[in-house]
Parts: sequence; structure tokens; C-alpha cells
Amino acid sequence: MLRTLASTATKQEEDHSQRQRQPEKITLSNYFPSGSIYFYSFPAGEDSKFYNAVPPWIEELVAARPLVCAGEQAKVLVFSATSTDEIKNVLQNICGLSLAKPEQIIKLSDSISSDLSGDARNKAVKNNLGGLVKKRNLIMAQPFLDKNLKATFQINPDLTVWLNDKENLPAFVPSQYLPQRTAWFQNGLQFAASEMPAFPCVVKVSSSSAGDGVRVCHGEHSFAKAKNDFRRIANRPIYVEQHIPAKENYCVQFAIPFEKNQDIEIIGQNRQLTSPAGEFLGAAVDLRDANPVLQKIYEVLLETVLPKIRGMGWYGIGGIDVLVDQGGNFYFIDANFRMTATFAYVCQARSGLIQKPVISFTGSFNGSIEQLKNVLFPHATKGHANQILEMLSLTRRQGTYWFNAGMMFDHPETVTQNATDLLRLGVNSQVLANLVQSPHLF
Repeated sequence: MLRTLASTATKQEEDHSQRQRQPEKITLSNYFPSGSIYFYSFPAGEDSKFYNAVPPWIEELVAARPLVCAGEQAKVLVFSATSTDEIKNVLQNICGLSLAKPEQIIKLSDSISSDLSGDARNKAVKNNLGGLVKKRNLIMAQPFLDKNLKATFQINPDLTVWLNDKENLPAFVPSQYLPQRTAWFQNGLQFAASEMPAFPCVVKVSSSSAGDGVRVCHGEHSFAKAKNDFRRIANRPIYVEQHIPAKENYCVQFAIPFEKNQDIEIIGQNRQLTSPAGEFLGAAVDLRDANPVLQKIYEVLLETVLPKIRGMGWYGIGGIDVLVDQGGNFYFIDANFRMTATFAYVCQARSGLIQKPVISFTGSFNGSIEQLKNVLFPHATKGHANQILEMLSLTRRQGTYWFNAGMMFDHPETVTQNATDLLRLGVNSQVLANLVQSPHLF
């Protein structure tokens, strides 16, 4: 059943608002068939029509995020570094997280470590997938397009890749909700030879994520840097589009259930934290956000955009990035038909497992496991009076612990103090440092 009429969209918005006031268990199992295997991963380098500049150790943290929101039926495919007995013990028994059960966790080979990158990493992961995954039960955030792997995916990987390509947004988003595109180039070499555009502008690699392929250019210097950054991209289009002076920067989390008689849902939203150049840094997850423009955004998604996607045969969870200008006009700038960086936090908040707003970030801590437990984790234990940290995933690399986490806060005024406290405890994080300098960043 598709909710495409204004009246039903309004009803769902009311239902959505009510659900945010009452905890409800939101997990991957709500939206995928029983036994589905979710792999929150991306091809490395340039592979399968995708551009990815994220270091392997971050990819390992990313792939572990679904462990907190798998539900009872979905399985999660993870890298071994983020699912050791020690790390699971820390997250479950010290931090108090509810992770997927052991029988729901599928590990890639120990040989696929963060020391493996690029083509060698892709080859190793692909070879491993063939032995771990049965036919038609794999959901991968950004699928490989190798013909010999096609039968492992539930959803046609060509469709998922096409939907995740920014170049195709006009095919399912009405033009009045899109920035104007002013130039298009076949590859990085062609882009590097281009003339200066009108500034400010935004340069985008058509298929990329987390700001890897996005550069906000305010003048010749930043545009020249974008040319240098992208000149080696061989097989992905690059385009230039209108710069939107944004007052708000949202990611709206949505779900299209695999059962067609279930309604398309708006799960929640978060405010994006990005660098001046357009790089994704983190997000503020606060379900109390009552910005009236959100209801208008939801209406367009529920009435127009997401029914089209369901009609193409796609289902699952994802997030769409939206900029709102000073006049309240909104523009969809990127669609992610996959789990996003903040989906797990929104699920935790909707399920009542996170009781306060959080700002997500990637951080590190130099020290032993005992120092981590004794110094940092008293502030990361669920229910502890001093808790200001909501852990999500954890790994150890070259003597340093790296993690994805959310910094909790009661009111905007407490953001600076909590960020300062975490930095003093030994956490290293650019997002926290930025919040100390600019507390109203979000």
C-alpha cells in the first residue's frame, strides 16, 4: 500500500510525531526479510562506479554500526577487528549496549585488516563474500557490481548503485526541490581542464559518500584545490551545481518496508555537521526538533519521492540530505539508499535507548584497555550519573582505540562543557574541538 495522497501523508506525519513521543523498537528487522544479512560497507578506491577515499579502519567502524540496531531477525556482516571478544565485552558489559546476538554476527576473514586497501582490499572482500553469503540474502550499503556476486544480493545491485548516484536525483525528485546544475564533466581530467565558474559553487563527484566527493568552492583557490583533488578520477562524472546558502542542513531517515502492504515511513531526522569544504563531520540527533519545514519535507518524500522508489523495486532504509535556506525553501542534495552515519542513533533514540540529544563523532583514545575502562568509560556507561558519551562501535589500531560515539547533552548550553570534558579525558576528535570553538556549530 502506498500513501500518496495528502490526507494520508498528513496522517503519517501525525503518527510519526506521536511515535517520537512514545518509544518504539526500530531496527533493521522491521524492514528486511528474516535472515537478511546487512553489510554496511563500500567498495574501496574506485570500484563498481563508486569513489571512496575513506581509510579502511573507518570502514571497519562503519560496518559495525548495525550491531546496535539489527533487531531479532537481521544478521550483520562485520570486519573482525570491530567484533573481537574484548571489544564486544567492553561495549556490552561495560558500556551497556545491546548488540546483535552471536548467531546474528558474521565475520569477514581476519586477514582483511586495515592494512589492506584499494584493489587488494576489494578483491579480498569479494572473495570472502562468496564463501559467507548465500544467494539472495545480502544487503550491502554500496554494492559491488561484479557479475559473479550479483546472485548474492536481495535487490538488484545495479538499481541500488543507480539510486545512490547523485547524478540521478532529477529522475525521482521534482526540479523545484533541486539546486541548479551549471556544468558537467565526464571525468577528473576533463574537470581539471575546465574554466572557472561563478562563485560560490559546489563541485560533486556523482557517486561518493560522506563528503569524499563534494567540495564547496568560494573562489579560485578552493576551486583549484577541487581540481587537484579530483583530477585522477577516471570513471565517474563530476558536475558543478548552485550553492545553497543554508540555514539548516538535515538528513531525513526513511524506510520502505519489503512487505508492500506496509507503509513507507519517516523514521526521524538529524542536523548535519559539515566542514566549510563540505566534508561530513557528524550530526546532532534531537527528535524534539519541531522545525515546521520538516513536515513539508516529509510530505514531498511521502507523496512523491519514496513511492517512485518503491515502484522501481527498491526497499530498505536510507537517508536524504536536505538544505533549507533563509526563506524556508528546501533542496534535496543527496540521496543515500543505504544505512547512513546517524541511522543507528536515530533508531536508538526512537527506541528509547538514548534519552538525550546526541552529537555523533569519530574519536580516538591513546592508552591501554584498562585506561580506556577506568578513564573514559565511566562517562560512557548507560545509566551512570556521569554519562555524556553513547558508544556505538570500537576498534584498536596501532595502540590507539578508535570509536564512533555520540556526545550527549541536556541543552545547547551544555554542548561546550561536555565537549571540553571529553577532550580533557583524553578523547581526540576534530568535531569536539570544533564544538568548543564554535558551540553553535549545529
